[in-house]
Amino acid sequence: MNNIIQTKDTCGQTCVAYIMCITLDESIKLFGHSNPTVSTDIINALAKVGVKCDELKPIDRDLPDIAIIKKRVPNKDALHWILKYYNKVYDPSNGKLYKYSNYRDGFGRDGKYIKVYENESL
Repeated sequence: MNNIIQTKDTCGQTCVAYIMCITLDESIKLFGHSNPTVSTDIINALAKVGVKCDELKPIDRDLPDIAIIKKRVPNKDALHWILKYYNKVYDPSNGKLYKYSNYRDGFGRDGKYIKVYENESL
């Protein structure tokens, strides 16, 4: 896994770059833009490289091993994509890894996720 920090509005692209072990520029090319992303952008980008995902679902229990999570930014009317990768949470805004057990309550009541299925590409 490479340590990547997002540029403005590229948290979705950065999460995909992280799990695919590609550069942010390569991920932006995969998405076709560096604008803010919605769940279908992420799902379609991963499908282009043969990675299967589920549709966006509300967080109502423990998350799967690999999940791209949409969370509300505290005290702002903004959303942010982060990545759960097994027992770690990767935040592309600062490039840091956190223990999932210390982070899991920070997704908020509006939190949603995309389950990513592991294959030989990951």
